[in-house]
Amino acid sequence: MHRKHLCSTTPGLRLASSGTESRSGIRTVFVRKGGRRLSAEPERVRHLPDAARCARSSRADAMSGVCPEVEHAGHCPHEAVILVSVPAVQSNELRNSMIDDVFVVDATTHSYNYLPDNNAAGHYSEGVTNAIFGAHYALSPAGYRIPREHYVRDWGVDEAASMMFLESDYDIACHHVLALTAYKDGGSGLAKAREARKRWPQRFQVYAGVDPMFPEAAVDSLEQQVEELAPIGLKLYPNSYSASGVRGWHMDDPEIAFPLFQKCLDLGIKVVAIHKAVPLGPVPMEHYRMDDIDAAADAFPDLQFEVVHGGAAFVEETAFQLARFSNVWVNLEITASLACAKPAAFVRIMADLVSQAGPDALQRIIWATGASVWHPDPPLQWFWEKFGFSEQQREGEGLPEITPAVKRAILGQNWLSMHGLDEAVLAAGIAGDEFAIERARGKADPYSTTLSKGVAE
Repeated sequence: MHRKHLCSTTPGLRLASSGTESRSGIRTVFVRKGGRRLSAEPERVRHLPDAARCARSSRADAMSGVCPEVEHAGHCPHEAVILVSVPAVQSNELRNSMIDDVFVVDATTHSYNYLPDNNAAGHYSEGVTNAIFGAHYALSPAGYRIPREHYVRDWGVDEAASMMFLESDYDIACHHVLALTAYKDGGSGLAKAREARKRWPQRFQVYAGVDPMFPEAAVDSLEQQVEELAPIGLKLYPNSYSASGVRGWHMDDPEIAFPLFQKCLDLGIKVVAIHKAVPLGPVPMEHYRMDDIDAAADAFPDLQFEVVHGGAAFVEETAFQLARFSNVWVNLEITASLACAKPAAFVRIMADLVSQAGPDALQRIIWATGASVWHPDPPLQWFWEKFGFSEQQREGEGLPEITPAVKRAILGQNWLSMHGLDEAVLAAGIAGDEFAIERARGKADPYSTTLSKGVAE
């Protein structure tokens, strides 16, 4: 294996993917940091623009960031970082391996087990599965719809990973532990989050998941998950299912919700994600409304409240919350799928979300697809290539312009900001991993890396 040595101000900076060979046979090494790539000719391995000096050499060129030792000797004697090259691919494939080098995060992913023997609540379980499959089929574009007989199964974490990182343009994702008690394992349980963190710790962050309707068990489980998974958030559902019925709770409940929120702070968890807007199965709508978030956001200013499925319903209430509470964020899972199925509806929802808070709201809207419920690629491509407010909308409604910078923020930077995570560190962690190497050869076909290969309609 050919080795290159790179001086870097960022420990852990690694090869983004393979080098390439030009028609003349000259090999080029590509370096990546923070979602951006830089190419360099052999014996001229450059820093990225914001890394102006070698970690140990004061003689690095302040403009180019090139360590003179690299420039003239072909390697860095300081050996701050060692880069290992991998098989060559075409440069156009490398350039196309991300959307304009945007660092993309899927804020909600899960790997459901819909098999009947995982049902825990009789017809309520069947109702949840029917609701999820119905949403998948209705909101997926042609070529991405999985027939029911191939959809209602146990989806693996490896499938969710390959859909995002080989068949799509995502860099990292957040896998949620679900405590959806319509299923014995919660739907996408602890074991799958454990697998995601063990196999791909640089690709997956995780949220813990508990059922607040069982307070003592919820606290015990949360403590266990914090110890085992190091979650950066907590995912909650407003209903608890059993074969005999459905119970619900509210975010402003001082006996059920508030002690759990305080426990989050005590354990160092700063983000609470709550499923809202979209009822799961034949359940009352009461607990999916938005107004109970107000008191929670006010009582816990040090917590960030992430409204999952924000805008799918109660969009006016959600917009006012964005305007009134700086610790309320909107997660676009399900809403994002409208981008392909009902693009005008998606644009309308986004316009309504910013109607009260204005441009500031765009800094607290988070991209999420819910993979593997849906394939994550189609809404992402539509959003990046087509989303925007028309001139008529901007003039008539006072809406902001949707610039590439705004899209970058929604696709990743907002989520990173909410969690206080560093894009450069995360990008360095995934550079040159198994997905980066394989993805550099080109984007895989939809579902071709999953057990549903060849069955999409």
